[in-house]
Amino acid sequence: MKTIVVVLLFLAVFVPVFGENPIITVLDFSTDGVSESEMKSIISLLSSALFQTEKFTVIDISERERLLQELEFSMSDCTDESCLLEVGRMLSAEGIVVGNLGKVGKRYILSTKLLETETAKTLNTADGFYDDLDTLVDDVYTLAAKLAGLPAGNGRPGEGAAAAAKEAEPEQPGGGYLSVSGAAGVTFTVGTVSEAMGLGIPGFLTLAYNLDRDWGGLGVGLITGVQYQATKNDARYLYNMFTVPLGAELSYRSKFVLPFFLNAELSGGITVNGILYKEEYLYRDNQANLSAFVAPAFGIGYRLSPKTSLSLTARMMVIFFQGSVYLGASPTAGVEVRL
Repeated sequence: MKTIVVVLLFLAVFVPVFGENPIITVLDFSTDGVSESEMKSIISLLSSALFQTEKFTVIDISERERLLQELEFSMSDCTDESCLLEVGRMLSAEGIVVGNLGKVGKRYILSTKLLETETAKTLNTADGFYDDLDTLVDDVYTLAAKLAGLPAGNGRPGEGAAAAAKEAEPEQPGGGYLSVSGAAGVTFTVGTVSEAMGLGIPGFLTLAYNLDRDWGGLGVGLITGVQYQATKNDARYLYNMFTVPLGAELSYRSKFVLPFFLNAELSGGITVNGILYKEEYLYRDNQANLSAFVAPAFGIGYRLSPKTSLSLTARMMVIFFQGSVYLGASPTAGVEVRL
């Protein structure tokens, strides 16, 4: 009785909302040389991509596991196709997506198919061959289109829209690409300078050329921006300071648990500093000067799409003023777009 109630509730909630779209679910893939967490991330993204084709009502991973828990069923020993089809019937799904994700040599192979649960008939298949998991993730929406029976690129396994784009654009030597990124946040002064300076408001803009490799990504570029900072109200001299960095940046991006990654940056160059006093002081005039700076940074990023990434970064700005050193810790949020 409990099983019937759970299934009826699910159908009552989802079927009226999505109309005549067939209900499907993506079941765990068998794997070889790929971790379970990576496999889970990929099937979660595939579930989302299948839903966005507007051809299916998709039972996602969390909902699927909740329903199976309600049904007191474990998939730990369910590996053959007949058992997976039975799981689909238990969930009242009209179709299931099953597959295998493995590594042969240095290449990843993904093989998927959409099965009709009642007849075990194969409705569609989608296969791909990839040099790394990043490329596989880029191709997930093409695989979903193939499983949905929609046009997908030129139809070659594992390439799809990505291959068509590469053919339309000249290949860049060494697998490189240009990117532009912007970040903004707040600056907390550190050390003796904190006695006089309040919070700063920094913004950074970077244009970089990046290389993708098996061990991660390496980038070199130009960095600029602007930071506004004012003295505290109890400081001896009250002024506003504007700082414009002009320099070069070297960055590294790790291969990490999809779709997250770690990044480290090191930039250096000069800053153009402008000081505007809030009041008139004897022997104190507005001034502009140049100083050297260096700024290491560390952070974590999230790959939002093949061309867009978000990041949270902690940057230490070290400016060598005449006879003193300015230290500012700047947590920033940023976005990077591949050109």
